[in-house]
Amino acid sequence: MYGARARARVCVCVFLRACVLDPGGGSTGIHIHNVWIHNGDDSVAVKPSGLGDCTREILVESSHFEFGHGCSIGSVGSGCVENVLFRNITMANQENGCRVKTYSEQAGHVRNITWADITVKDTGSCVTVNANYKPLP
Repeated sequence: MYGARARARVCVCVFLRACVLDPGGGSTGIHIHNVWIHNGDDSVAVKPSGLGDCTREILVESSHFEFGHGCSIGSVGSGCVENVLFRNITMANQENGCRVKTYSEQAGHVRNITWADITVKDTGSCVTVNANYKPLP
């Protein structure tokens, strides 16, 4: 299920500071694992393609996120995000833990997203769903 095709630039390394992992652009089969992210933004943000393609089959596991915005889906307007699994993740001092951001006025969808074995400490919101997210222009 999590294989080789990717149309997104994704870095996987041991420790990231001031970096965001944003699998998107219609990517398929991305596996992000064993990372430590301390960045002040979405730790991982799974996004659709701006062309309406679907980003799918994303696995994020065995990682630690701190001082950021958590495990995010979106923001999603047109396009879609499907079949994403976040598992075995610890988070500390985050603004959000697990988050979905969508635009209510655009067609698109988010399906089959799973957060499993997530440990959250000193975090503003454990789960946030925003169906009317307004990103900065």
